Amino acid sequence: LSSAASDVYKRQAFGSSENQKLIIEKGPQTIYSIFPSIEALSHLFTHFIQAEISLDAGEYICNALYYQVMYYHPQIPCIFVHFPSPTSSLSIDQMSKALEIIIQSL
Repeated sequence: LSSAASDVYKRQAFGSSENQKLIIEKGPQTIYSIFPSIEALSHLFTHFIQAEISLDAGEYICNALYYQVMYYHPQIPCIFVHFPSPTSSLSIDQMSKALEIIIQSL
């Protein structure tokens, strides 16, 4: 979770900057997640797990998936979590614990 604990919103772009197309033709530019991101981040800090909130799920598959889930299922608390490589500052066990904490924050 060193790069992002969750994405708060997602713009509606898909593809490289030269060849962007809309994910959903008449979809809004921005969709806000109802997931309690701040509370999840607070729970992670309480357990001494470093994390931060990001406003970017990426520009390709991650963004498209996140946008579509929030578009078609706005009533579901949706979060997109990026984990660092297991060789970096967090072990697999720590990442697993972080995911449990995020889920429990619901």
